[in-house]
Amino acid sequence: MSKRKSFLYPQELGITYPEYKALIEIRELFANNKFDHDQHVDMTSGNGFNMNCIVSEGECGTTACIGGWMFLAMERDRTLPVGCFRAFQYVQSYRSAALGPLFFPFCNREMRDLLDQHGQNYDFPFELVTPAMALQAIDNFLTTGNPNWPEVTGLLNIEVEHVA
Repeated sequence: MSKRKSFLYPQELGITYPEYKALIEIRELFANNKFDHDQHVDMTSGNGFNMNCIVSEGECGTTACIGGWMFLAMERDRTLPVGCFRAFQYVQSYRSAALGPLFFPFCNREMRDLLDQHGQNYDFPFELVTPAMALQAIDNFLTTGNPNWPEVTGLLNIEVEHVA
């Protein structure tokens, strides 16, 4: 098991215990390099990761985002929220609201876009989020309640040349 920081409790994060348990499990998989970055959703790995894909399963493997992998863990453990039967339902509607910023980079808890220091939307394709970035976002979330995707992706306070 990898060395980790002291994490907040589920109630401090505003998530359920089954979500917390699934997130810790998924975090450990990221920390132990068990996920392959499946940028093009080829599904050639048993454990593919793509932040732009909730869950895709093929003959050779599965690719999912953080929320999709959490759904699969809770589905296996039979701890999904009542009435939730599909990954997209969980990620979109049945998850705890506090997980919104983790599942949807560059959004706040109200699902409004975060803006950079110039008042613009962050421009970062979700499929470029690597497993290492996901691990950092998960650790940020577990320690502070904020995944801080702008920092994780290197976009925090980046200077952009404006061309007139």
